[in-house]
Amino acid sequence: MRIAIVTHSSTYESRAEAVGNCFRKGGQRVTWIYSDYNHLTKQTWKRNAPDHVYLHMTPYTRNLSAKRLFSIRSFARETGRYIDGEMKGKEPFDLLYVMIPANTFVREAARLKREYGVKVVFDLIDLWPESLPLDFLEKTPPFRYWRRLRDRDFGCADLIFTECRLYKEILKPEPEIAGKMRTLYWFKERNRTKAVSAGSGGESCAGKHSCARDTPEAHGGMEENPVAPGTLHIAYMGAINNIIDIPGIVKLLLAIDCLRPVKLHIVGEGNHADDFVLAVKEAGIAMEYYGPVYDEKKKDEILSHCSFGLNIMKPGVCVGLTMKSIEYLSHSLPLINNIRGDTAQLVRDLKIGVNAPPISGETGQTEGTESAESYRRKMRSFAEEVLRLSEDPEATDRAKNAYENLFTRERFEQTLVDALDTLVILKAL
Repeated sequence: MRIAIVTHSSTYESRAEAVGNCFRKGGQRVTWIYSDYNHLTKQTWKRNAPDHVYLHMTPYTRNLSAKRLFSIRSFARETGRYIDGEMKGKEPFDLLYVMIPANTFVREAARLKREYGVKVVFDLIDLWPESLPLDFLEKTPPFRYWRRLRDRDFGCADLIFTECRLYKEILKPEPEIAGKMRTLYWFKERNRTKAVSAGSGGESCAGKHSCARDTPEAHGGMEENPVAPGTLHIAYMGAINNIIDIPGIVKLLLAIDCLRPVKLHIVGEGNHADDFVLAVKEAGIAMEYYGPVYDEKKKDEILSHCSFGLNIMKPGVCVGLTMKSIEYLSHSLPLINNIRGDTAQLVRDLKIGVNAPPISGETGQTEGTESAESYRRKMRSFAEEVLRLSEDPEATDRAKNAYENLFTRERFEQTLVDALDTLVILKAL
C-alpha cells in the first residue's frame, strides 16, 4: 500500500514523520509531501530526503495576512496537482493522510476522493479560526468563510484524528462525522538521561523533588532575587508567546508566595520573553531564566529541582493539551493548569496537578462582579491546594504514570494502528 502524508507547515512535520514511520513499520510505502518554506523563520529552504517531496510555497511574513492565505491556498492546489499526477501513474496512492490546518486541504482532499476513490484520513492538529483570541471577528464574513473551508467537506474523510478531545466538543459534528473521530495524543520520547544534583553525592534527583538543591550556578541561568529556605520551585517551559497569560501566571505565583516562598525556573524563548522576566521580577518573585535548553540532560537537571510545571494560557485559547504539559509529566512534574478540556479532566481524574481558578482583568478578578473578598478566598484556596499536593509523596508517581500510559511513542502508534484497523482502512487496501 502506498500512503501520502501531507502538511504545509514545518511545525507539523515532526508529527507527520512519526505517523509515516509508524506506517513503515507495518510494511507500507510512505511519501511525505511538504513545503519548501519554514513557517517559523519565514524563509524558503532547499531540502532533500528519501521519499520526501518538497513543493514550492509562496513566502509570506505575517501569520495573519491575506498573503499567507493566498500562499496556503496555492500550495494546496499545487499539492493536488502533484497527487493528480501520481494517481494517474503506475503506482497511485491508496491513502491520503492530510494534516489540518490548512483548511484549504479539506476541499482538495474531497476533490481527490471524488475523482479517484482514494481513502482519506484527516489529522486535526489545530482549529482555525477558532484558536485566534479575537472573538469579535468570529462572525465576520472572512472568518465564516475560513471555517467553512474545513467544515463543508469535512465528512469526506474515512477517519478523522484530533490532537485532543476538546476539538470534537467545540466542532459539535453531526453524528455521522463524530463516529469517524478518534483522539490521537501527541507524545514525547522517553527521557533517557538522569540528572545528578550538585551536592547529592552522585545520586539522581530526577523525580525526587524533596532532595532538590537550589544551584543556579550549575545551569548558567540568570537569577533574580534571593531564595528563602523552604522555597517551592516551579517551572515554566516552552514558547513564551502572545497566548501565555503572563499577568495570570504572576497572580497565581503571588498567591502561593503568600503562604510559602516561590522560585520560578523559566526554560524557553519567544517574543514575550523579556516581558515575562520583567513581570516576574517586578512582582518580587525569585526566578531564574535559562533561555532555550535543548540538551535533555541539562533540562532534566533543571526540572529535577521543581515540584510543578506551569501550563497557563490566556482565556479563550482553543487548546485541550499542550506539548509542555506532556513534557512536564515525562519529568514526573504535576501541573498547575488552566487549560480546559482534556488537560483539566486529566488533572481532576488522575490527581496530577491543580486546576487554577479563572483570572482575567488588571485587578486579577474574574469577569463579572466578583468581590475582592471572594477573589482572595479563591486564590488562597488554590494556593493551599498547591501546597498540599507538594507534600503528597505519590504525586510525582501519578504524573509519571500518566505520561507512561498516555503520551509515549508506543501509545501513539498503538492508537494510530488500532483506529485504522477498527475502520478497516488498512484491511480494505
